[in-house]
Formats: sequence, C-alpha cells, structure tokens
Amino acid sequence: MVTEAVCFIAVFFGDYDMAGKIFREKDPRFQKSLAKNVKDFDETVWNGVSQSVVKQGSLEKVIYILHIGCVSVLLFL
Repeated sequence: MVTEAVCFIAVFFGDYDMAGKIFREKDPRFQKSLAKNVKDFDETVWNGVSQSVVKQGSLEKVIYILHIGCVSVLLFL
C-alpha cells in the first residue's frame, strides 16, 4: 500500500511522470524520497487533504483484507 499512497501524492499534484517513477520503484524508502521531488508540491495543501487520504487508504486496505479473507474461507468450504 505504500506505493499507492506515495504515488497518490504525485497524482494529486499533477506530476504524472513522477507518479510513474514512484509506481515502478520497488523500494518503499526510495519511493518516499522520490515523493519529496513532486513538481508543484505544496505542503500546506497536502496537510489539508492528507488525513482524509490516509483514512481512505486504510479503509480500502481493510476492505481488501476482508475480501481476501472471505475468498480464503470460501475456498475451504
């Protein structure tokens, strides 16, 4: 989920080239360092939306885990 969350920063600010670089990078630490170079990044703007982005990402992760868990249970029925 780190990839998607960090990639979203670039997408949010319209830096699709950097989003692609972040998405292709496998090392989460390097992904985060790439995110620091997002074009037109505005920390004040990001601080205003980041909490809701984190909440949404956490919700999606829980839904995904529940979905996988339900599929796993169904496979053993």
